Amino acid sequence: MSNYISSLLILTAVITSLILFPFNCSEPNPTQVNIDGKKYTVVKTKIDTLIVPVTKTVYKPGSTIYRDTTIYVEIPQIIDTAKILRMYFAKSIYRDTLTFTDTINGFVSVTDTISQNKIVGRTWNAAFKLKTIREIYYVQQNTRKLFVGPVFGIAVDRLKNQTQRVGYFGASISYLTANDRLYTVNVGMNTNNFLFTSAAINWKIKLTK
Repeated sequence: MSNYISSLLILTAVITSLILFPFNCSEPNPTQVNIDGKKYTVVKTKIDTLIVPVTKTVYKPGSTIYRDTTIYVEIPQIIDTAKILRMYFAKSIYRDTLTFTDTINGFVSVTDTISQNKIVGRTWNAAFKLKTIREIYYVQQNTRKLFVGPVFGIAVDRLKNQTQRVGYFGASISYLTANDRLYTVNVGMNTNNFLFTSAAINWKIKLTK
């Protein structure tokens, strides 16, 4: 009777340790995230750097461009009227480009068309290559499951050239952790009224297609 009680105590200790073991030793400080109120464990992290080209062209009529104060200068006594008129009615085009190489690669170019002492139109072009760093988390839901069921079988014992078959039956309890580790403990009696116990640990195997 004392042996039977000792076996039950040992079995209880084994079951308790197997249930508590996955929480403490499954993975050192795993990263946890909360999605829609449910907790998930991060099993893999991937960081991608995306280059996104952005281009834009905008044209503004001269009438919409703000004109600042006009500064008048002294008129020379000798002037070429024909040249002044030719330059007045001509359309002069000015271009300027600003290039960025620090945080983003790109440029902004401005083209002004000037005629009759005013800006007739302005066009600016912008082209950039923006860097976007994307961090992807592969997560697994923290699902822990407990299974209980019967266990039975036949053991073959060879003793002094004699074969003896001993049947056994009992109960089995299995615990599936969040990281797909399965712990199983079996307990029962055989046909000779002896107590038997067994334990097993199983790891998930990933099969590739």
